[in-house]
Amino acid sequence: MKKLTLIVLALTFAACDLEVTNPGPVQDSFLVTEEAQVGVVNGAGRALSAAMNWVSYTGGAISREVTPSGSIGSFGISLRTQEGNLDANETSTHWNTSQRARWMAESGATKMKEEVYDDYSSNANYAQILLYAGYANRLLGENFCCAVIDGGSAQDGSTYFDRALDNFNEAITVAKAAGETDLATAAQAGRASVKVWKGDWSAAVSDADAVLSAGGDNFKYEMPYYDGYGIDVYNRIYYASSGDGPYRANTVWHTAYEEYSQETGDSRVGFIFTEKDGGPDWTDLDGTTYQIESGDATVNGKIIPWLPQQKHDKRTSAIRLSSSQEMYLIKAENALNNGSVDDALTNINAVRTLAGQDAVTATTAAEGWTMLKRERGIELWLEGRRLGDMRRWKDASAAGSYHEYETTNWEGSAYTPAYLSFPIGQSEIDTNPNVTASDGRPY
Repeated sequence: MKKLTLIVLALTFAACDLEVTNPGPVQDSFLVTEEAQVGVVNGAGRALSAAMNWVSYTGGAISREVTPSGSIGSFGISLRTQEGNLDANETSTHWNTSQRARWMAESGATKMKEEVYDDYSSNANYAQILLYAGYANRLLGENFCCAVIDGGSAQDGSTYFDRALDNFNEAITVAKAAGETDLATAAQAGRASVKVWKGDWSAAVSDADAVLSAGGDNFKYEMPYYDGYGIDVYNRIYYASSGDGPYRANTVWHTAYEEYSQETGDSRVGFIFTEKDGGPDWTDLDGTTYQIESGDATVNGKIIPWLPQQKHDKRTSAIRLSSSQEMYLIKAENALNNGSVDDALTNINAVRTLAGQDAVTATTAAEGWTMLKRERGIELWLEGRRLGDMRRWKDASAAGSYHEYETTNWEGSAYTPAYLSFPIGQSEIDTNPNVTASDGRPY
């Protein structure tokens, strides 16, 4: 251990022992005691929340859940990202935080199983950290093109879903044995979403039905954020959009949700505006033009109206990982895969009823897919899921269409994201000899 000795005037402090011992980093042996495991679990959860913060925000900009409104610095959206690009040299933080979340949960689970708990198969802490591992792997699978596991070589991104499935399977078994029914339901919800990606639709629907049976229509599992501990634990989407930073780095203007929110008053995609003399003009659906606050700066010389989102309306706003609403939408998508538009609408409208919204109709498969794509966008808005959905539907050549604002930029020009996934981070390329710059991505 290192020792730091203060050099003082001997005559003045002769009677005082001012030697201070610095213990240095926490030794690994202290992390494999039963007393330390709550901290280990919480650390894994904190790592997952950080990863979600970064990926949800930047992914939301690429998928046009929000429009960039000027800032490219702190809490901003880079010029390349504004154009639909996700570059390795700009997304190392997204990569690093996501990989850290996976590693902390997986390695923590391994230590608990091998070195800490004799009763790991029915231990609540073990179930919880497995759950975090499953959601960390799902985050990576939905948003990153390639997998790199602990210094290995580049693999297909589906590797993350295989790992998530193992995590969720074991979490369900352990949580049930520990009597933690809520954790078991959350793990089954996570597994349902992973089964969708693996194309195992019958198992996905079975899990979705089980979650709805166990958790009812109000089930949700979410990641909390905090106030009072610094910006690293704030909800990043709120902080970047609220002006509280003060940042006005994104806006709901010129998104699919701007008009819909006004038409329906649907709080799931709510926004506000503040009038300001001399600000940019913004015309609402009633045809009334207001001068309102603008974003942080001009974008391509254009002053952008600032319509801050209200889904995440405070620093402590949680971001959902799974919900009963998503389970209904899994059932709806399966129905469309099987050619049943009516069954799909039944499940879509179950979600809309929960939100206090009017039912929607469709008569053709294309109309049904358009409604499904829209409703998943509304329900899972700014939760880090849209980019993955768009990539999944592209792979499947799914029918239906997007709102025009998802395919045009703020100048009205055609917008097609260059990438629908995050790349391997530049930091990984620079430090891992098994990964090279030529390890690309399919999107």
